[in-house]
Amino acid sequence: MARRGKYIRAPEIFFKIIEKGKEKGIFIPLGKIARVRAGIKTGADEFFYLTSDKVTQWKIEKEYLRPVIKSPRLLRKLAIDRDDIKHFVLFVNKDKKDLIGTNVLKYIEYGEKLGLPHRATIRRRKPWYNVGQRDPAPLLIPGIYYSRLAVYYNRAKALTDYDLYEIIPYNAEDVLTLGALLNSTIYAVIIPIWGRGHAGGRSIEIRIYELANMPVINLSLIHI
Repeated sequence: MARRGKYIRAPEIFFKIIEKGKEKGIFIPLGKIARVRAGIKTGADEFFYLTSDKVTQWKIEKEYLRPVIKSPRLLRKLAIDRDDIKHFVLFVNKDKKDLIGTNVLKYIEYGEKLGLPHRATIRRRKPWYNVGQRDPAPLLIPGIYYSRLAVYYNRAKALTDYDLYEIIPYNAEDVLTLGALLNSTIYAVIIPIWGRGHAGGRSIEIRIYELANMPVINLSLIHI
């Protein structure tokens, strides 16, 4: 139903324009010019996401922390700066034997006492506390939105929660142009059409594959 739903939400002429644009190379799938992926799925947000107070309490070393956007609802402007980030994510890619004598090891052992390594999402990871190696993405979009669509520019170079999708243009010079395009009026129309109703129609959800297949203007045709 989700794939057919967009044909209900838009008139036939909309799809004729999109198809003609594809034939002429004006529209191409977003996935052709950018990698689209979900943010971090920790499996235990209460453990992996830390406030400054919690970092101070455990005296966790800075090298094992990265700034993280815990929820799109915490964002108040399109360009995200470091001062806007209120949380850190535990970011450790070393074995425990290499962490002897550190405070982060004490925190990891605390997580083990809580039984976190046995949680379904976590137990597949090796080691369990490694949320995966990744670089921050420059553009972010919520997987679900309720009122105003926004594509955020990640100036803070923060990592993101699973509720946000990360868009990484293959050409770094396309970041600002693509961000401006996706925040334009036309995409305020296109993205809801390409997504699906959520929560009884009170919000719009767009999934990774839908976002990757969504038509965007071929940036090679734009000269700024």
